[in-house]
Amino acid sequence: MSFIRIERDRYHVVKGLLSGAESVFTPFPLSILEETIDGIVYVDNQDHPQCAAVMSSDFIGGRLIGHAVNKAFNEGFISTMKDHFFVNGSANDFRLFWSTASESWDEIIFRVFGYRVFCISRTQFEFDRHVFESLGLVGNDEGMFRMDAAMLQ
Repeated sequence: MSFIRIERDRYHVVKGLLSGAESVFTPFPLSILEETIDGIVYVDNQDHPQCAAVMSSDFIGGRLIGHAVNKAFNEGFISTMKDHFFVNGSANDFRLFWSTASESWDEIIFRVFGYRVFCISRTQFEFDRHVFESLGLVGNDEGMFRMDAAMLQ
């Protein structure tokens, strides 16, 4: 198991991770998995994934699915996201909406974006570098600044 970008003909293996309440929040990622819109899918195991990152082609939005407990997958995801958002210089203009149903993603997201993370509910994360920087460095003992959506407006 590791960090694997799968091709469209393998997207069906990820659909099994979308069950119960998880499927309620998946219209955009489901469109990627059903090949209605273009996207990128990373998994920890191409035949039997336990977690997946389903994202738009430009990494602007997506859904983090399952339990990200595989170290190779986690490190690959962190490295890829850091390269995209920071090494390539695009961190100055990004605004992302991601969500997760698993606490295992919390630490991973924080390791990529640090204190640029705004957690607006248990299952939704909003990232906005300019808003964050205008507020200054904030955090609590959990390593995340939590607020509700009304406070971001």
